[in-house]
Amino acid sequence: MDQLSRVPDGFGFSFGPDEDGYLGRECPAEDCVNRYFKITPGTGIQGHEVVRCPYCGHTSERNQFYTSDQVEHMRSVMLNAFSGALLKDLKAALPRSTPRRSRGFGLEITERVPIESVPNPENLRYLQTKRELMGHLLPGLDDEVETP
Repeated sequence: MDQLSRVPDGFGFSFGPDEDGYLGRECPAEDCVNRYFKITPGTGIQGHEVVRCPYCGHTSERNQFYTSDQVEHMRSVMLNAFSGALLKDLKAALPRSTPRRSRGFGLEITERVPIESVPNPENLRYLQTKRELMGHLLPGLDDEVETP
């Protein structure tokens, strides 16, 4: 699984300030009266990992003070990266209709079996295209087509 192995083990997120120049934060303490507050970027102690809520005084690491919208955005970005890579890997691993393009999961095509069908005027052109362009084994398409 080539694409999935390229998904990073960790993601770095940076949230920019709003139109007024502030960053939204949310106190993780459930008993905090006013959990949401804003800060001015760059006004805290540089390199200091502990943040203090201005309302209840709760202290915790700064990554605990993200708002619910910020957390949801981070989850969405990570899920999108993971699911996109997984989908690409699964598509690449699916066996194709022609042997020269088949690969994945260690499967090997040992036999091709023609599809037995009776073409009609509505599907004749479609089946001929599948045979010519995709290499499908569809015998009997050149015979006279039965009309209902």
